[in-house]
Amino acid sequence: MDGDEVLVLNFYEYNQEGYILVGGNNRNIQVYSIRTGKLEKEMEGHTDSTTCMVIDGNNLITGSDDRSIRIWNLIGFTPEGVLGNHKEAIADLLLLNTGLLVSCGQDRIIYVWRW
Repeated sequence: MDGDEVLVLNFYEYNQEGYILVGGNNRNIQVYSIRTGKLEKEMEGHTDSTTCMVIDGNNLITGSDDRSIRIWNLIGFTPEGVLGNHKEAIADLLLLNTGLLVSCGQDRIIYVWRW
């Protein structure tokens, strides 16, 4: 990530392998192996900085300055689709234990998503 600004980090473990998920101003979500330290995968989809992320089981949910909330499958590190959009950049995501997702954006609106 030389020269890129890291804005958000998360950890994912699957089949006794650990991964660091990195989002920032280069738009892609980068997946690094904890064991080797090497870049394993880049997940492409956002068109602006990735600003926030939460994990629900084997799914990653990300928010971006491009105003979109995207869902990713973490087993294959593949895109699942766009959940929704704000009118301005996404500031933060919160996953409730009820399964609901809460998002807030620079548009000063809070959405609750049933996904």
